[in-house]
Amino acid sequence: MGPYLVTPSSLPDPHNLPIRCRVSGETLQNSNTNQLIFRVDYLISYLSQFVTLQPGDVIATGTPPGVGCFRSPQRWLVPGDVVECEIEGIGTLVNPVVEPIYKPGCSGIPRHLASSSSSQSKRGKVHGKNCIVTGANRGLGYGIALRLGMEGASLVAIVDIDAAEMDEAVQSLSKLVPTCQYVGKVCNVTNINEVKQTWKEVVEMSHDGRLDILVQAAGIVGKTNIKCEDVDVEDFEVSLLVAVFYLAAFRGVCACVFTMYSMLVVFILC
Repeated sequence: MGPYLVTPSSLPDPHNLPIRCRVSGETLQNSNTNQLIFRVDYLISYLSQFVTLQPGDVIATGTPPGVGCFRSPQRWLVPGDVVECEIEGIGTLVNPVVEPIYKPGCSGIPRHLASSSSSQSKRGKVHGKNCIVTGANRGLGYGIALRLGMEGASLVAIVDIDAAEMDEAVQSLSKLVPTCQYVGKVCNVTNINEVKQTWKEVVEMSHDGRLDILVQAAGIVGKTNIKCEDVDVEDFEVSLLVAVFYLAAFRGVCACVFTMYSMLVVFILC
């Protein structure tokens, strides 16, 4: 986030702010906050029905059209690119793109995180924990599953509806972090019965018969390719329903965080 946080008094009309994203000088996204499907005040009111918002909480509202993976031809970031995200009245956030610290398909844990697999497991922040990550075939969910393994998790179950992509993700993650047991479970996360059955199967696979961490990263985008201007209240309700199902299936939830389109919910189970 950035480059600055501003007060409401600095932005008289938050629903009329030009937004642009440039990659190495080329404008790829050019929109305005007046294109938001749901106004900021509505989002705050709606989310407040389910969670108490505190100072410092962040509500993510997605991104305008022009994302690289949906362009034709596709446009992917490469080392040397410079990404500029600008909102008039706030400023421009500039980020250079550098070489990745690891590459998909390589074996072992990134060297900057550990000198060896065994030493990483011993000092990892979630050493020995059993985890479920939904929507982890790619993107944010995949990255979270990877990090959990690197931080010493004993078991990470990848839960997704696409079996083929899930198998590829499990194989890739297992090569990256061989000390962690990655398994795949096909599940429709909007079906409460499938959710409960998946939870039961993962618990049975764990070394101590419990589930410690649940990350709900499944959303309403992906292969359905729903454009932000096509998202309606019903789509939003489906995404929220996923979190409600997990709240019903898992007790002892300490915290949860909602984002709008590819909703991320993190549960720390007691």
